[in-house]
Amino acid sequence: CNSYKLPREAAAPFSHLCVSMVSPLSLSLFFPLYTGFIINKTAMTWRDAQSYCRQHHTDLASISSPEQQNLISKESSLWIGLFLDSWEWSNQWSYFFRYWAADQPLLSLVSSNCAGMSATDSGKWAQYSCDLKQPFICYGGENCEVVVVLSVI
Repeated sequence: CNSYKLPREAAAPFSHLCVSMVSPLSLSLFFPLYTGFIINKTAMTWRDAQSYCRQHHTDLASISSPEQQNLISKESSLWIGLFLDSWEWSNQWSYFFRYWAADQPLLSLVSSNCAGMSATDSGKWAQYSCDLKQPFICYGGENCEVVVVLSVI
């Protein structure tokens, strides 16, 4: 998108909304179209991983279905975009899908506010200290696609 990008707060839950003038009397709106998961094997803290994903891709991965979970559950321990603030996704989407390990999350572990996939428990989610360094998974790159063209008559 080589047009104006709305700030994250204005375009939530999208990373941004692209707006472009087609002619003086019409306006095109573009929404990001996300292409998939990108695993980064570099070990980082949860916050550093989130910053990296937001800078280079979209965000840490939000997993919304068993099918998505199955795509990545064979990987090593990975940060995902879930964090303890009522356990919400970092991209602010609301998904009902959860894949916690049997004894997780442990609400008594106040310093362990970030979620990752466990390599030793079939990719089930576990609660970890956000300062732990481990690989992570981003939600992929974006393309812009025209969704609506508005014309003034």
